[in-house]
Amino acid sequence: MSTSTQLFSLGQVVQTRLVSDASLEHQPFSSFVQSCLARHHTGDWGDCCSDDYDINHSAVFYGHRIMSFYDIPDGLYTLARQLWISTDWDRSFTTILFPSEY
Repeated sequence: MSTSTQLFSLGQVVQTRLVSDASLEHQPFSSFVQSCLARHHTGDWGDCCSDDYDINHSAVFYGHRIMSFYDIPDGLYTLARQLWISTDWDRSFTTILFPSEY
């Protein structure tokens, strides 16, 4: 499911220290993070299986947690292979993190 319409509230957007540090050190990575956040907000859940797409689609309408997974392109950032974005069930927070921080 991918549209250009924002489907839900992100609430307060926060990122972990590691993501923040990586974004500050590497401008291309920062742009990637912003792109992923925009994709998450419009219903593009990234690089997850079809079951996870269906779960997220239902979560938008039934008020459950929404989780997106984005593979980091080779050479963009070497300390992680994927970026996760999670919006809480009550839409109060959206957190950007690496899988190792979950």
